Amino acid sequence: MSASVQALRNGDAIAWNAAYPTFWEAGMMIARLRLAGERFEQDRQDIVSTGIQQLIRGLMEGKADSFNQITTWDDCVGMLRHIVRSRIIDFLRSRERHPEDALEELPEAPQDFAPDQRFRLDELLPELDRLQPDPPVPQVFRDRFLEGWSTDEIAERRGINRNTLLTYFAKGLRTLRERLTCLEGDLS
Repeated sequence: MSASVQALRNGDAIAWNAAYPTFWEAGMMIARLRLAGERFEQDRQDIVSTGIQQLIRGLMEGKADSFNQITTWDDCVGMLRHIVRSRIIDFLRSRERHPEDALEELPEAPQDFAPDQRFRLDELLPELDRLQPDPPVPQVFRDRFLEGWSTDEIAERRGINRNTLLTYFAKGLRTLRERLTCLEGDLS
């Protein structure tokens, strides 16, 4: 491993100050290609800044194998480009969400299922299982409402990007609402 990458891993401020302009330009190059035009300037800057922060965390914490395999400057720049591309995809997906699907956090799990609620848990579970299994929407709902995991816990444990997880959950909620509305009509 080159000394400069090791210095980054060790959190050496001088190494990070020297690397930052290279990382910034590499990230902005990808961002300008994918998000062209003046209207996206602030978004590009935010995405690249977030990407660099993710690179810093990844290198210094070394939790993921992909970060542990970085040994050269080219590897660092390549990882940053990958991160920036992923953040751009998240950005574009978030713009395509329905306004009612714009979740910042998964809803709270109900404390219990009271008898006056329209549906019992045993009625809801089969509807969860009928949700599209790929992506893992039924598991996401079970993780949230049965296991009580937070958004970040689900994202980390399932290996799903947080914004992608919110999109899966929003689409699943929309589908559940439609199905439960139909069920409610059948029960009347």
